[in-house]
Amino acid sequence: FRYCVVIDAKTLGMALKFFALAISCVLLCGILINLFSLTFFGEIPESQDIIEVFIGIDSFSVKILAVISISEEIVFRGLVYRTLKGIAFFRGTLNAVFAASVSSLLFSAIHANAFVFLPLFIMGMILAASYEKSGSIVVPMLVHSLFNFSNIFLLSLNES
Repeated sequence: FRYCVVIDAKTLGMALKFFALAISCVLLCGILINLFSLTFFGEIPESQDIIEVFIGIDSFSVKILAVISISEEIVFRGLVYRTLKGIAFFRGTLNAVFAASVSSLLFSAIHANAFVFLPLFIMGMILAASYEKSGSIVVPMLVHSLFNFSNIFLLSLNES
């Protein structure tokens, strides 16, 4: 038994649009959090500890990042979001918003860093929206993977 995912131009185009939205929103949110932290605490928050593992991208890091992104999407959008949306807490669109909010809160919480909680909540909402709009788990998997790769790439540049 072999499972193959075909990524057509429409899927890739949708993923790139949601990626652009995600990177813009999360970067803006991150800048605002850094400014707030610098203003009120006199320092910029440290990056997540796990990020240090991936600085200096090699083929192993790329594979692990892809597996992490895909796994998180299967859990948070494929399982949590879909399950909560399927349980009729509310009617119509409100149920999808509730499911997206809860899955995004959980997604943020597992990263265990207060400074990235809000940006990752926003990212979770965008990933849920990409899943809802596309009807395919492949789109948020691509968005999440692109997001993780771009973050590691930018942090690697900053290290050198």
